[in-house]
Order: sequence, then C-alpha cells, then structure tokens
Amino acid sequence: MNYSDRILRQIAQFSPLDVMLADLAVRVQLSPTDYQKAIEHYHAINEWIDREDSPLHGLVEQFYAQGGFAIGATVARHATDDEFDIDVMAQLTLPGGIDPEAPLYLLDKAIRGERGSRYYDKADRKTRCSTVYYTGMHLDVTPNVRVAQRVEKTTLIFHSKPSDPSESKQTLLANPFGFAHWFLTKTPPDEAFGEFFEKRSLDYDRMRLLERTLRRSLSKCPPTASRAR
Repeated sequence: MNYSDRILRQIAQFSPLDVMLADLAVRVQLSPTDYQKAIEHYHAINEWIDREDSPLHGLVEQFYAQGGFAIGATVARHATDDEFDIDVMAQLTLPGGIDPEAPLYLLDKAIRGERGSRYYDKADRKTRCSTVYYTGMHLDVTPNVRVAQRVEKTTLIFHSKPSDPSESKQTLLANPFGFAHWFLTKTPPDEAFGEFFEKRSLDYDRMRLLERTLRRSLSKCPPTASRAR
C-alpha cells in the first residue's frame, strides 16, 4: 500500500484497536466490487421506471438512496443469507392525498413491465416498497410524495397490503434524506483513516477475487488418479 508521508505519519499513530476496527469494517461493509455493482443496478432501475412505456413515465421527480447506502454503511451480508440490500426512495409527482395503494401498485407495475421483460420475474411487491432481486443483492424501492413547505425531502410514504384487507392502509411522514444528512454532518470523515480503510478494502477485495478464481480453477481440475500398486 502506498501512502503520502503525511498520511503515513497519521497512520503510525493508530492504535491496534483502530487497525482491528478498520479490518472488521472492511469485512462487513460492501467491497469496492459490490459497491460498483450496487451503483449500476441503482441507476438502471431509476432509468427503467421512467421509461416511455412505464406507468410512471414523467412522474419520477427524484431517485435517491436512503439508509446505510446513503451514509456509506451498507452491511455486505445478512446473517441468514448471502445477499446485501440497498434502500432507495422514488419521489413521484402524485397528490399527497392519494390512496396509499396507488403509488405502491404503480411502482410495482413500472418495475415489472410486461411479461418477459428484464425485471418481470425479479420484482416482489411488499407493503411499503417493491424489492428487485439480483444475484447477491436486492434493491428495495420505496415510492413517496414530497410534502410542500416542509424541510427538504420531507415525504409521505405509503403502507398497503392488498392480500389482507383487514390491515389498514396508511400514509406516513418520513425524511430518510434528512436523517442521512444529519448523520453525515455529525460524523465528518477522517482523511487518513479513510485512505487507510480504502486501501485495506481494495486489498481485501483483490484477495477475495483471487480466492474465488483459485476455487473455480481447482473445481475444474480432474481428480488425481490413484497410483497403481
């Protein structure tokens, strides 16, 4: 790993606990490869739901990250499966008093498209979002409507479960963008630690890639023939 003299001096002052925490974070957060994959899927879904034949064409005002993806703290793997998830908000030009089922229905229809389209068999409608499944990850897209004359990106999100008519529909006030902004202002980046973490992360990602390549190569090798006695 190559660092500037100034960064090296700062890194030299890290305690063993600092280094251990950095290595732990490298293993639980997204690798650079997974992060790039998430970004590509994020942009692809944004463009897809606003395509010309989408029921939301021209109605997608903003598309932005929320949760761990917004603050750079996405956990790489769940305890029970081999996926990570990305949470995003799709801000729509719809009236605030709309039936909660409508934006959820429209978003699900926009993602699925026609039978045989790229996401038709990858989408799963939930009570407050639509989930799009990919290999190794899934994307949760929450439809929302901007609340006028409130703090930036204060929105209405919706809850509806058509499969259970006894469950009440709800319209809820939320501002995940505001929370992410508050969190980031309270946790300013440390340049030296950030550069140290980035390089450790890249090294770990390369090591994982090498391990996967070696496993694939070994799996293709024919079994060793037993020696003739």
